[in-house]
Amino acid sequence: MHISDTTHQKTANNGKKMEKKIPHLIYRTFSDFDELSSVAQDWDFEYTKLDASPFEGQLTQLLQPGFAISRGRFSGRHKQKGSPPQDMRTFAIFADPRLQMIWRGQHVDGRQFAVFPMGGELDCFTEGGFDMFTISVSEESLFSITSEFGFHTLEEKLRTSEVIRGNASAMQHLRKTLIQSTSPSSIDSPGRIDLGKKVLLDLIKALDSEDDSC
Repeated sequence: MHISDTTHQKTANNGKKMEKKIPHLIYRTFSDFDELSSVAQDWDFEYTKLDASPFEGQLTQLLQPGFAISRGRFSGRHKQKGSPPQDMRTFAIFADPRLQMIWRGQHVDGRQFAVFPMGGELDCFTEGGFDMFTISVSEESLFSITSEFGFHTLEEKLRTSEVIRGNASAMQHLRKTLIQSTSPSSIDSPGRIDLGKKVLLDLIKALDSEDDSC
């Protein structure tokens, strides 16, 4: 069978300032990567499909000032390159903990976080599909939360580690929070504006805790 190797790159709209209501939710499905890429806010993508299956994708993004949650779901075997939101710290966690990938030269599975260094680029390869949440936040807001709640030892870990093994139960709790937070049915929830702090606290607890899985 001939395996396709088709590369798509996002080049437009990233430099534009988009007027958004607060908060702003994107929730769409796609059969074409170029269309998905043109809709995605604050990310640059280069996507290379490595099998002959048709592209199927879903994008969810919740955008607030200084804070964003994204969820990308792509079918098939592929490579991704690009860059996350500028001037922010970005963390990635599989929505489906059974998945795995090669990310910036390291193996990452559902028990681990991928931690983008400041200015670091996306470079990953997946075999059996992709379903991942990313959380992007200003470093000032991130370390304000770690200081407020006493997670002082985590700051150095975040500055030096690109893959962090998390607490299994805390990671699952974080996944539930992220799924609920990006549900279209809850876009007008009164608590949505304060969502960033809750998600960040759940993230930090999952990152800071020792793994409790067997």
